[in-house]
Amino acid sequence: MVGLRRTGSNRIGPIAHGKNRDVLLQGRAMEGCVFPLLLGVLFSLSSDAGTYGAIQWGQAHLYLNIVLYGMLFWVLFATMYRFCFPDRIGSFSDDRAGKQKNSLIRRLYFNHIESPKGVLCDGIRILICWLPYLILLYPGSLFWDTGDQLAQYYGIAAFSQAPGVISDRHPFFDTFLYGWFSDLGRFLTGSPNFGFSLYVIIQFIFFALCIAWLLAYMSTRAMGKRIIAICTAFFCLFPLVPMMAMMICKDTTHALFFLPWAILFVKLVEGRLEPLKNPRFLSAFIVLTLLSSLTKKMGLYIIVVSLLLLVLGHFRRKMKVLAACLTASIWLVVNMLIPACLFPALHVVPGEKVAAIVMPVQVLSRTAHDHPTAIADSQKKAVDEMMPFGWEGMAAKYIPYISDPVTGYGANGPQGSLPGFARLWVNLGLHHPLSYLNGFFCLEGGWTSFVGPQSTKAQKPPYRQDPMVMRVYTWTMTNPDTYGRLQKDPHPNGRQRLADETYQTLTTIPVLNVCFYVAVWSSIVPFFILYAAWRRRGRERLMVLAMRLAPYFVSVLSLFAYPISFSVPGRMDPTRYVFHAVLMAPLALGALYSANEKMSEEGGFAADPAYKGGNQNNSGHQHKIDEHGRLIE
Repeated sequence: MVGLRRTGSNRIGPIAHGKNRDVLLQGRAMEGCVFPLLLGVLFSLSSDAGTYGAIQWGQAHLYLNIVLYGMLFWVLFATMYRFCFPDRIGSFSDDRAGKQKNSLIRRLYFNHIESPKGVLCDGIRILICWLPYLILLYPGSLFWDTGDQLAQYYGIAAFSQAPGVISDRHPFFDTFLYGWFSDLGRFLTGSPNFGFSLYVIIQFIFFALCIAWLLAYMSTRAMGKRIIAICTAFFCLFPLVPMMAMMICKDTTHALFFLPWAILFVKLVEGRLEPLKNPRFLSAFIVLTLLSSLTKKMGLYIIVVSLLLLVLGHFRRKMKVLAACLTASIWLVVNMLIPACLFPALHVVPGEKVAAIVMPVQVLSRTAHDHPTAIADSQKKAVDEMMPFGWEGMAAKYIPYISDPVTGYGANGPQGSLPGFARLWVNLGLHHPLSYLNGFFCLEGGWTSFVGPQSTKAQKPPYRQDPMVMRVYTWTMTNPDTYGRLQKDPHPNGRQRLADETYQTLTTIPVLNVCFYVAVWSSIVPFFILYAAWRRRGRERLMVLAMRLAPYFVSVLSLFAYPISFSVPGRMDPTRYVFHAVLMAPLALGALYSANEKMSEEGGFAADPAYKGGNQNNSGHQHKIDEHGRLIE
């Protein structure tokens, strides 16, 4: 038997069923297998690095783990693909479970309409679901680095700077933003805590509105309502998002601006850059671009790379020139104009050069640790001019799982020549590739591993392991030598302890705790997006699909430039770095639907506005699209 599918000429063509259909699906199941297999390799290498502090190339377990992880991810990806992208028209609408979930969403009255009123109403509904976290965690919490930033704002020495000097290692914009709210609290009530609580409430509300907008945007894609219902339930019930929204740190502040920027970016690609002609769109895009760039150093690089990729797209030359000019302008304003005009007046000093290259520095330190005589005395000059501790100091201070000891973390080291350092770095990498690999996977392997070391202290391998789950701060913990001189950290109250204990319990419940693993969001979901994109590719759409997914994948790749990836309780935690990947995963999934549902190779329906009529499958069920671009069952 054959069914019907829509072809590129908007005519209905046959879909194979029975034996022919089984053969077709088996062939398609083989597509994209390189992605789960590559992920299996990364997980095996990272697990070895986290267990032994080095990759055990001569041990059989390494290669057995590659096979096991590869098979696991292959089966997982194939199952997820069949669920997210059904092989025939009406797979969602004919599913009773899907109807039950949709009816649940109707009872909750989520409308998912992309309009100011619709986003506001859904944002209020999300806030109602998050209300228990607001009550338990009020008045919010300050992160350790945030306390140091506030100390500098009030003239206290931090990050090895003189009193009254503010280091831009942590963005000065965030420092002044938090300081202004602290001043507001002091002015209104005499206590900065009131200003912090006010900031947290505003951040909490705006996160709910941004997520409501994201869900409304997803509803305009040609995707089943069951997927949208699951995403809605995830954001309403997953505790990480509201608990992170109650924390004051640069990463949450950046995510608040970066998520709506990414939505506008996808809209920009879908509109073939033509929305830049709209003054309102252009103004909003520029403002969000600046705020995303100023609130986090890595944010500027993610945005610049994403915008530069637009030049490679099949767009009008005039619009590509406009995008390139916008990119250059943002770079010049953030990196040159603002430092030249504002830094002297605000007593801000630029961050250390080494802070931008922590991963290359760490693998170089591993080489110094493994091969102390790898370079001649004449070559050490390039390292000594760049690093605060020099070649011997890097070897002595090297810790496999964190780069702060070798980078100095704010130490005023020499500001040497970056090109000379880069030449030496490449040369050593060619002569000692295994040290570079071991250094890289020890530092960044946490993004592709389910387990990590319990401690960063030197110990004899194999290291004791802990599950690599995301952790959150439920009360304020700041440096007593900096911000502690202004006011002591308040003792955690019963509500905050209850929230912390409940969260810790959820991370230990089998099956339910899957979503709490860091690697799910830093590598498994991104690799699945690659897998699904490859299986649903179209030659004329491949570049457009890459453009839509650019902010997501560039931001995920940026994780491998951070100073930590493994989570060690009470010592280091990468949750704040991966937070944006959690928020943007549904946006990346929606980009797949918008890129491919206009012509589904497996029997999808047309989401083209020109196609306003119905489409019947072989069972006679009719499908239509409403004025909001959503499926009408």
